[in-house]
Amino acid sequence: MSTPYEQIHDWLRAEKFDDVLSAMLGDEHKLNPPFDQDANHGWYIVGDIFFRHGNFKNALAAFESALEVYPEDVEAMWALADCHSRMKNFGRAEHFLKEALKSDPDNPNLLYNLGNALFDQRKFAEAIAVYKSVNTDDDDLANKVKQNIEVAEAQL
Repeated sequence: MSTPYEQIHDWLRAEKFDDVLSAMLGDEHKLNPPFDQDANHGWYIVGDIFFRHGNFKNALAAFESALEVYPEDVEAMWALADCHSRMKNFGRAEHFLKEALKSDPDNPNLLYNLGNALFDQRKFAEAIAVYKSVNTDDDDLANKVKQNIEVAEAQL
């Protein structure tokens, strides 16, 4: 037995984003049945599509809806932070990253992004402290952290 989301995920893999939005969203920016039964998942997918297309305002609304359904959703908090960062609302990005870190305090990607949000607010000393707390085996991330520390230190 297939779930309604199987077709959605097939379309996502095929990058048929308009088909996904048509199937999932109603006229009044509400999730259509049966997607409203797993609204957190549905809103996250919708938000991700809007984000990919640079429509950060609609992405924010969708990720906020996902968070309303499941307030502990670290991925939705992270996505909200990414939207705010793209919109240059670095303080709001910082807020959502700190909220996400309450549930996943050692997540190196969240910490790195928090460092970036602080950096973008010119809070260089705080950014350096956060960057130094990133513990990762990912060489690419470790190199980015190192580079950002050097740049931030030069700004002090």
